[in-house]
Amino acid sequence: MINRFQVAGFRNLKDQTLQFSSPFTIVFGNNGSGKTSFLESIYTALNGKSFRSGKTKNIISNNSNKDSFIVRAELEFSNRSHQVALRKSLNDKYVAKVDGDFVQSISELASIYPTQIVEPRSFNVFDGGASSRRRLYDWMMFHVEHSFNDLLKVYQSCLKQRNALLRKGVMNPSQLAPWDRQLSYYGSQINNLRFEIFKGYQNYFESAIGELLSPEIVEHITITLKSGWDSNQDLSNVLAESIESDIKKRATQFGPHRADLKITYSGLPIQEGLSRGQQKLVVLAIHLANLRIVREQNNSTSLLLLDDLAAELDEPNLERLLCLLYESGTSVIATTLDTMLYSRVLERCNLLDKTRMFHVEHGKISDYK
Repeated sequence: MINRFQVAGFRNLKDQTLQFSSPFTIVFGNNGSGKTSFLESIYTALNGKSFRSGKTKNIISNNSNKDSFIVRAELEFSNRSHQVALRKSLNDKYVAKVDGDFVQSISELASIYPTQIVEPRSFNVFDGGASSRRRLYDWMMFHVEHSFNDLLKVYQSCLKQRNALLRKGVMNPSQLAPWDRQLSYYGSQINNLRFEIFKGYQNYFESAIGELLSPEIVEHITITLKSGWDSNQDLSNVLAESIESDIKKRATQFGPHRADLKITYSGLPIQEGLSRGQQKLVVLAIHLANLRIVREQNNSTSLLLLDDLAAELDEPNLERLLCLLYESGTSVIATTLDTMLYSRVLERCNLLDKTRMFHVEHGKISDYK
């Protein structure tokens, strides 16, 4: 869990240092007080990027003369202590440290303490394209299979080069051949790793969904992983056969960058088969499965940030989720407008004495006793 956190120059938050002492933290305050910005600052410290905006100039406080923001966290988990720090400037240059040593990539920072966020937009994961579902699955892959991120980086670099040629209107397929060989090699490795982990991941998901939804619903839910191309064929053959079509569409249509985590209900897309409330529980089951498999594979804890989840779930489901998160060894920092609701839920989970509360007002965060 986080023991100590420092933030400076970040959105509407006051420069301050906070002491944490509990696995569960509740942050409350009025709308616009800085609750979500507080979660964002923690997420940024532990992932090296914001979940709201990628533009540093939008994050740096308008109420100061600073040209950068700083976030620092002192962590304790699995009987180990770590310190992470990140400074980002207006020009998007960053300086990151882990345990006092400079790190060369944000991924090094993000690997220290697995951290996920559930916020209102998280529940739109079934409404759009595959990219948001793929990101959820790949977050878990990043923390479970340590070669995955390096493979993905190389693949994405090759994909960028190939797509650049396609956008220029390349007419000779032979110009794409060097990139096709690279995409086929790295893409096949990425696909193999995803499916190797998926064999066990299904069990984690089925366990989580069974704890959040009734058996009558769960028995009709199916989760599958799609490669992003016809898995009965080698990726090299698919790329070769699609060259003419790729040239016309000026984009690479097949590969692991098109992979998808598909969840259906009685064969229907989940958004057609389940209510909105039930869909939200499926999304939370994915997060819970991710957290559990990361914990068991790495023998370490994780952090889940919950932004105004009480507005998305009814009280019984919120209680069930918080109890499951505690049982799975996950630390939680949650924002809310309704402290009484969380107090009732946490008391029934026997977690009230393990919870710390903060109040936010005009960007100032203070202990609430």
